[in-house]
Amino acid sequence: MIAFSSCQDQISISDNNEETPDKGAEEVVYPIEKTFYSVDGFSRTLLNSTQVLWEKGDKIDVLWDGGKTTAVADPFNSSLEARFTTHVSEDAQAFYAVHPSSEAASLSDEKVTVTVPAVQDGTFSSACIAAAKADADDHLAFKHMVSFVEFTIDKCGTLTFSCGPDIAGNVAASFDEDGTLLSCTQTGSDDVITIDIPCSGTYYIALLPDVEMDFLSFTLKNGSTIEYILSTKPKTMTRGKLLGLGNITDRFSPDRKLGATTEDFTIVDFDVWF
Repeated sequence: MIAFSSCQDQISISDNNEETPDKGAEEVVYPIEKTFYSVDGFSRTLLNSTQVLWEKGDKIDVLWDGGKTTAVADPFNSSLEARFTTHVSEDAQAFYAVHPSSEAASLSDEKVTVTVPAVQDGTFSSACIAAAKADADDHLAFKHMVSFVEFTIDKCGTLTFSCGPDIAGNVAASFDEDGTLLSCTQTGSDDVITIDIPCSGTYYIALLPDVEMDFLSFTLKNGSTIEYILSTKPKTMTRGKLLGLGNITDRFSPDRKLGATTEDFTIVDFDVWF
């Protein structure tokens, strides 16, 4: 299970308040201090098995009609929950949140839009793309906006992943007044995701939430290019699911016969992120 360290320190306050992303515009300082709370152990950044907890310093975006700012996590309750204190405009009413903080996150017509990028860093914290709407008590129950692929590799280089359909693009989510997720609509833009692999380790790929995988294909570039089709067995990925592939290092060994297989892999659910 995932374990975060418990923190009881004073909450960090972000001063990175901005109303528009216009380059060169003066920083907007909003007058009203407001604290939001995560609930039910919905967390973002550290993974151990299938449970995730908050880590001190996790940064989210807080959005409302006409404004956007950032807030930094102060975990408590053994890191199952976190406080986020920031400043908002005095006329703001409905609040939304996105993890991780991103310039691409936006709010329009009561829908939050996040981006699943085509170039990723492979960390779990970056892959945990989630959104929430604050309820009347300023509680945030984050919901997954993506599905995941997890793998371990003992080689370095530039790795690309594809499975047939578009797997990167935008996701727009709508919520009711209590923060319940009503809809999650995806728009694909890329069918390949690229990750830089600097060293051996376990890496995560965030995909659009609903993906009908035709196959699993990896290409590793490090001096020479080695391509391997890991499996031709179709898989259906949905929001909040993780496809664990284990260690794929030997797939790229020169003495291994490359080609398609019908290997099957298990899709698992996270404990709390729905």
